[in-house]
Amino acid sequence: MTLMQWADNGWLTSHKTSTQEIGNLLAIVERDLKDAIEGGISADWRFGIAYNAALKLCTVLLYAEGYKAERTMRIIWTHAALKETSWSMIISEALQKTMRMSLLTL
Repeated sequence: MTLMQWADNGWLTSHKTSTQEIGNLLAIVERDLKDAIEGGISADWRFGIAYNAALKLCTVLLYAEGYKAERTMRIIWTHAALKETSWSMIISEALQKTMRMSLLTL
């Protein structure tokens, strides 16, 4: 199923992003990964922070493709749409590596 079909189903809406918006999201990713790796908080919180970074990366991909997830079930649609983006293989591998690194430091 394409992202356009997802939009036709009401799961995504059109979204015009900007360099600043993408930069802001990537800054959140960088901050969250740093916080998740540094420690000083429980393993549960560190995993949650790393998960938030992964969600933001998926959001960046959707925005770059001209879409955003519909408000209801936004997290589910954002993650699920990852495989439909043109960057899916590269980002999927990066997300897996990021999550492994976070888990290794728990």
